Amino acid sequence: MSANAPRRDGALLEARGGTTAINLNGLSFAKKKLEDLALALFPLAAMDPAGGADELQAFFARHGYVFFRSLIPRSLVLDARLEILQKYAIIGEIDDREPVQLGKSTPRTFRSAINVRALRQSIVSGYYFQAVSRARQVQEIASALLCHDAIMLDYLWPRMAPPGSGTALHQDAPFLKGPPPEALVSVWTPLGDIDPSEGALVILAGSHYDSQLQVEYGSKDTDVEPDFGWYDTDLSRARARIGGTWLTADFKAGDVIFFDLMTLHGTFDNNSRENVRLSSDSRYQSSAFPIHPRWRGASAPGRSPNRVFLPQATTLETLDNKGLSTEFHEVDELGMIVG
Repeated sequence: MSANAPRRDGALLEARGGTTAINLNGLSFAKKKLEDLALALFPLAAMDPAGGADELQAFFARHGYVFFRSLIPRSLVLDARLEILQKYAIIGEIDDREPVQLGKSTPRTFRSAINVRALRQSIVSGYYFQAVSRARQVQEIASALLCHDAIMLDYLWPRMAPPGSGTALHQDAPFLKGPPPEALVSVWTPLGDIDPSEGALVILAGSHYDSQLQVEYGSKDTDVEPDFGWYDTDLSRARARIGGTWLTADFKAGDVIFFDLMTLHGTFDNNSRENVRLSSDSRYQSSAFPIHPRWRGASAPGRSPNRVFLPQATTLETLDNKGLSTEFHEVDELGMIVG
């Protein structure tokens, strides 16, 4: 851990929502059962959105995150969830013989026969999904944290995690090269109720301070490293190397967490029997810096117009995610999957 990272017990208690550790039974991360590990997991501390900007900025700078309960109307989030799941049902990956809102995964998919670029565009341009992503409350918090008017990147990352899958440890900085990392903030929004056993987000509070981690991972650039993947798949090993405190929550629709691009994070495995975990990643950038064209516009291309971000609801992720292969499809000029 770097010399300027928070160390005092009081700082750790402030970063988490209480002194009682979360029960690890039934939880796993990258296929490892947490009850078998020497690991302490605590709840996130929820902030008051009506609190002053100075308080938010100080907490964010110290701990690398701020978390809010019911920041967005629950009904709006559930409408966005249904909107997305209905589109996954069209390609067979969500079972429409059950209430689609449940997000029951199926073993089939028809995506090899469709224009996946057009499907992604249909998902990210959805009325309710856009309303959730661009909620006034979210923009106001992002602006307070960045100490400047914040603009949401038009490129959005809706994430689907089928049963048995999760996201291993990483920082967001390598994926968003351009302005300095402190000019952006990541926003994770659960699109439904997600407890830790269903694939909730987990962050390592204080990890954004660690200079070694920044060199090993945060300073990398996915554009120039084709096999770039996760930082680690082991929570205990990462904490032993970096320090900090692992935090998560029993997330509800309407909750939102903001975190520093250098904060190490991932998601637990979705250990539900048959339902997908649906969430969304968005990023807000200070308007003091120009937004790269890849992230701008209704049809923002991301890094490449021939590489489509569209996680599956039917396929379990591999652990290494080399080249981000578990999240992206290479497509031809018609948006059809190649290879």
